Amino acid sequence: MGPMETALTVTGVGVSQEAHCSFGRFDSRKFSNLFSGDMMKTFQSAMCFVAVLLMSTAAQAVTVTNVTNDNAVLFSDDFENVLAVSTVPAYDASGFYHPVATVGTWSFGDGNERNTDQVTNSTASPDPGPSQGKNYMRMYFSSARPENGLVGALESVQSHADDVIKLSTMVYIPKAKDAVASIQLGLSGTGVLASYGTDSRVWVRPGGAGTVECVTTNGGLVVSDTGVHYQAGKWQRWDIEYAVGSATFTLSVDGETKKGLLANPGNVGGVWAINGNNPDGSVYLDGVSVPKPATTEK
Repeated sequence: MGPMETALTVTGVGVSQEAHCSFGRFDSRKFSNLFSGDMMKTFQSAMCFVAVLLMSTAAQAVTVTNVTNDNAVLFSDDFENVLAVSTVPAYDASGFYHPVATVGTWSFGDGNERNTDQVTNSTASPDPGPSQGKNYMRMYFSSARPENGLVGALESVQSHADDVIKLSTMVYIPKAKDAVASIQLGLSGTGVLASYGTDSRVWVRPGGAGTVECVTTNGGLVVSDTGVHYQAGKWQRWDIEYAVGSATFTLSVDGETKKGLLANPGNVGGVWAINGNNPDGSVYLDGVSVPKPATTEK
């Protein structure tokens, strides 16, 4: 880097912004005829501010990352990468409106119906509107249309022992839908639709009374109360951290954290979310601040 060349690198750190992004270089000599001295410093500061804005508005998605491996992104979807969306509340039979992941691949549990798992921009009740951006994910269930749910195959199966895999998403549970297992989500050994439950590493769900439950499948289904609180009728951030091969995981909901919760040991290859069996209605997902791999200026 020459004496007059400035590296424009922005690093965001913290609970609400965990991104690490490099925005490249600009050569201050190109602007020397326009700015000098304090004016050039002001210009450079303004460019950094613009870069921060770009980072904060672009880096939002449902993600699975390898925290140990510099927050490598294994799965990501902000629900904006689609050609068309549902514009009305469920049940919307006008189109499929399935999400398209930017990293990893979704598969769907809505079978021949193909209209229960939809990207939407609806703000009409009971839809809450997005947590961020223009679009968000809606999963609809009714006794007449029980097929629903999403399973995402990670970019690669994570098998290195003790690597910490993190799932982060915004979750919205309507008050009318607040019941045991109204939404269920977690990490699985594979991204195969048919085995997300039996092959789960981490499985969490609302308990219907204000706290989150976790489910283990070794030797039969075992349900435990995590003691972590959730609130229906509000967008909340849910984070799951699981070390590959471990028998425990960590859960956070809007910053309330509990460690040492029971998990099913093994590799991690998928992420999954389904609308539970009761009552009829929709549950929703949206993006959070995306952790980015750290960059080194060369």
